[in-house]
Order: sequence, then C-alpha cells, then structure tokens
Amino acid sequence: MKLALATVATLATTSAWADGLPTISFGGDLDANYATDAERMTVDITPELSIMPLNGLELEANTKLALYDEEVVVSDTLDVLPTINFEATYSMSGMDSVEWYAKTSYNFESSERGEIHVGATFSF
Repeated sequence: MKLALATVATLATTSAWADGLPTISFGGDLDANYATDAERMTVDITPELSIMPLNGLELEANTKLALYDEEVVVSDTLDVLPTINFEATYSMSGMDSVEWYAKTSYNFESSERGEIHVGATFSF
C-alpha cells in the first residue's frame, strides 16, 4: 500500500504526468459540527480520491468516517467495514452549464450495492 501511494505521488508531481495523462487528486473534508438543540458535538472526515482520465470526465470515490461523537469513536469506526461512494460526472465542452452524472455506493460490511442514480444537472 505504501509503495502504491508513493508511486502515485511521484507520478502526480512529474511534468510528464501532467502532459495528457490522467489527473489524480486526493483530498477530503473535515466536518466539525455542534448541534445546539441536541447539545451534541460530532467530527467526521471524508477522504476522497478523484481521477480525471479524459477532459470533462471525473471519477470520484469517497467514504465518511466518524472521528468524534460526544467521545472519540475512531476505534469503533475502524472496526466496521466502510461504505464507499462512487460518482462519475461528465461535462461536455461548449455546454458548461450541463453536467451528466452517475453515482452509487457499496457497503463492504453488508456486501450490498446502493441505489444507482443517473441524471443531469443544469446550472443557471
């Protein structure tokens, strides 16, 4: 796993990779939330991997992991297999206001695929 991450990091930083080959990015969101009525503090992290193999096409995978829910729950989160969300979006050149998408999820704990959604978003 470490070798794979090191290889991806090396390829992503070379100029040859940027010249016509797929773009790979890794990031995420950290959400710290306090619900005032329930008086409940939660912290979640959502790591995300994104690949752009073609101009206009983006493939994403992410999962939400709980870090804190009134107490540290990282060990509980790691005891359960994750649900991975997958999404593909496509924007055609000349039609920047329309984005086509397909998305689903897969729960590794229950070995079940989520509902598949296919559609288009029109931005104005």
